[in-house]
Amino acid sequence: MGVALATSGKKTIILELNIYRPVMCDIFNLPTTHPGMSHYLTWESLKEDVIQNSVTYRNLDIIASGQFIPNFSELLDRKRIEILLDWLRLHYDHILIDTSPLQVIGDANIVSRLCDITLYVVRKNFTSKKQLPFINNLYAEQQLPSMSIVFNGVDSVKDNYKDYFPTRSSQ
Repeated sequence: MGVALATSGKKTIILELNIYRPVMCDIFNLPTTHPGMSHYLTWESLKEDVIQNSVTYRNLDIIASGQFIPNFSELLDRKRIEILLDWLRLHYDHILIDTSPLQVIGDANIVSRLCDITLYVVRKNFTSKKQLPFINNLYAEQQLPSMSIVFNGVDSVKDNYKDYFPTRSSQ
């Protein structure tokens, strides 16, 4: 989603708040030694120091999770993240926050109060159907702001959705 927004000309930043299984450095080929959110939240780095520019996508920046720290969840509940988000809102068109799975770790609940909308990602053949009551309850009780579900991992041909996606021959 960040790549799509950035390539459409929108200045976009991704905040990786999944300190337990970080992937942004691998995905965007960024150095893992660069300071990240854990460094910012513990006052080891300034906000300007944790932002990494994507080499591949001109309008995309990333703040990786940084080194693992055991009290990361506690730090997310402090004023420092609010200060960062307020500053980012002035400098970016879109701020995407990637968190740990909500059913496993409550970090998404902590930062959701600072978000405009929530996209709950459900992955085909990965997310268990047993989680549907939990997801439905989140939605019904409006526990996350403006929650929508994104169903990803769909293969347009294998899953018989090919008629919904234009091909080169049909254009």
